[in-house]
Amino acid sequence: VRSLQGVLEMKPILTPRQQEIASLIAKGLTNKEIALRLNLRNGYVANQLHAAYDATGMGNRVELASWWREHGFSE
Repeated sequence: VRSLQGVLEMKPILTPRQQEIASLIAKGLTNKEIALRLNLRNGYVANQLHAAYDATGMGNRVELASWWREHGFSE
């Protein structure tokens, strides 16, 4: 069982905006849906998503969504 402290230490890997996007990715939203919901450009969402991949070592949205849930960030 992962400790709460361990989970809290991992979340800062992502910026607040990347956390918001990762949360929506974990809920199954597309980049376009995220952009519309957050009033952002599609390109900005894609850039933040790729930065989140780099920060977490994940290679795609499925891996990032899984990482997000496995680390207790799912709402």
